Amino acid sequence: MDAVFSFDSRTFRTLWLLFGEPGEFTRRYNSGHRASLLPPFRLFVIATFFVLCDAAGDRPRARRVQY
Repeated sequence: MDAVFSFDSRTFRTLWLLFGEPGEFTRRYNSGHRASLLPPFRLFVIATFFVLCDAAGDRPRARRVQY
């Protein structure tokens, strides 16, 4: 678990590329610059974890208004 969820500078560098320069992550990864980026599977697992945590969180429910 530590190997999947450990955060280092590669995490922030990868997220910056994904949000700041779309497509650049794929270009760099395919051209061989893999050491400075997160592996795609680890990125997928981290993203899925945060999506599932958000979906499981308590959200306020809409109140019914009675007239």
